[in-house]
Amino acid sequence: MQYERNSYGKSSKGVRKIMFLTVCLVCILAMAGCASTAQTDLQAAQTSSSEPSMVGVTVSEDDLKAEGTAVVLAVDEKNSSIKFVSIENGGEYSLAYDSLTEFADSYGEVKVPSQFEAGDVVDLIVSVHSKVIQKMNIKPGIFVIENATDYEINVNRGVLTCQGVNYKISDATLLISDGERIKFRDIDDGDALMIVGYGHDVYSIDRLSGNGYVRVTGQESFKGGWIEIGDIITAITDEMILEVPEGTYTMMISYNKFGGSKNVTVARGKETVVDISDLKGELLKSGKILFTFEPAQADPDVMIDGNEVDISGAVELEYGVHTMDIQAIGYNNVHRIISVGEPMASINITLEKASVSDNTSKVTKKSVEANTDYLPSSFKSAIKDDEDDEEEESTQEETKKVSASPTLYIDGPSGAEVYFDGSYKGVAPCSFDKVSGTHVITLKEDGYRTKHYTLTLSTDGDETYSFADLIKREIKAEEDEEED
Repeated sequence: MQYERNSYGKSSKGVRKIMFLTVCLVCILAMAGCASTAQTDLQAAQTSSSEPSMVGVTVSEDDLKAEGTAVVLAVDEKNSSIKFVSIENGGEYSLAYDSLTEFADSYGEVKVPSQFEAGDVVDLIVSVHSKVIQKMNIKPGIFVIENATDYEINVNRGVLTCQGVNYKISDATLLISDGERIKFRDIDDGDALMIVGYGHDVYSIDRLSGNGYVRVTGQESFKGGWIEIGDIITAITDEMILEVPEGTYTMMISYNKFGGSKNVTVARGKETVVDISDLKGELLKSGKILFTFEPAQADPDVMIDGNEVDISGAVELEYGVHTMDIQAIGYNNVHRIISVGEPMASINITLEKASVSDNTSKVTKKSVEANTDYLPSSFKSAIKDDEDDEEEESTQEETKKVSASPTLYIDGPSGAEVYFDGSYKGVAPCSFDKVSGTHVITLKEDGYRTKHYTLTLSTDGDETYSFADLIKREIKAEEDEEED
């Protein structure tokens, strides 16, 4: 029995020792497993950031960085923060910066926060933990189109067309005006835009200028006269509200040698009321106009406001708007609106030869003849001697057809797209059915400033207009040379 007890005692001690070693081994393995898990989690966090995983280097969460591209919305220097808009979904977020933050342009040249503006596209490196910007620079390779006015925006298709190139727009495209976010519906045709993007994606659109409204009052003494403000020339009517690009103008009023001018400042989206009643007693100043023609041998007859003028020397006209009609045998007639606003000016007019086989020439020629009281006597007699009976008979038949449906002819500027009350009509020279009343003619051409003219058309007879050449537009653009 004693042996048995001793054997049992020895065996029990051995078992306890084995159990103790087993527990120690399990603890060691568990601790090793925890350490392995911690290292795996850190590497995963590092890998989830834009910085590569630094194997074998101790990295704290404070050192994790994120990189990305965003659009600047506003810089708050007082609170050392910048508000951005995501290029992926259009959402807004703010990040802080400090004295260690590096700011640069697209070439690496140092900038300060105040030099960044709303709409700038930037690359960012940000501390994930502190949300402090470590580095911010203008994104290299972006394109910038400044002062764009000739463009087309199709929100449904997500396309902006400018300078003949299609760009992609979306809900994430930042639209701003005076530093505030706007919507596509707030952009009017003719607003000057700064378009910024990369490749064919538009990241931001800044509306640099827009339109305001001018309400004219006290015009009772000037009905039938003319008003000129900026590129707009129109007849004075009872109720006048003009849509005018923002800016400061000298508005000219003229009627029967009386009128004057007013300085007008137009603010974007706002209405400015201008009372012109105090101009009714002011005698207009006058300026002299020298006329030259091409070809020089055309020997045209010129009428200003329905009165024949001698163009062998300078023609004196009151400041303001006048109608000018030019007729020369063998050339197309010209009807043009001119503005006089300086002591001396010159006008050069190129006449286009009329073709006998051209229906337009026949119709224009005969329609002018129908208003014989309006023509100089020399022109009437020349037409009479020039036409034979057979041509006159065929022309009369053509005139009858046209008189049932009067035509509006737009002879120039050649090559410009012509819009009638916003509807496309063709490229000048062109013609289309005339509609009586007050209408807006819009002239557009790539690389040139768009012009708007308000015309009051009569109820019968054809009318021909030839407007001044469009003004070339200077566009500063940094084109992206990389191809997608």
